Amino acid sequence: MEAEEANKGNVGSLFDNLTSYIDTKVDIVRLKLILKTTDVVSSIVSRIAILSIAFMAIMLINIGAGLWLGNLLGKNYYGFFALAGFYIIVILILNGSKGKLIKGPVAAAIIKKSLK
Repeated sequence: MEAEEANKGNVGSLFDNLTSYIDTKVDIVRLKLILKTTDVVSSIVSRIAILSIAFMAIMLINIGAGLWLGNLLGKNYYGFFALAGFYIIVILILNGSKGKLIKGPVAAAIIKKSLK
């Protein structure tokens, strides 16, 4: 009888240890997931902030370039039409590349950041 009681105690202790181990593993996986998510989100937010400032700078440069080209061409709106034509050509090139110039590098960066 004592052996059965000892075995029951050992099985109960083993079950408690297993439960504790599983809880610890779940906590570790949860913390790793939180760490990766935080890293990816913070990277995205910082890139958005940088891109917003860069966008504002590019817009101001474009306005200046449009006015400068307009002065060269005789009418201010000619400069803006010239810039619009340039950007239409850029859009056609990017669209023709089927996303290889943008989609591939962005996907690679996300995968690299996720597997880090």
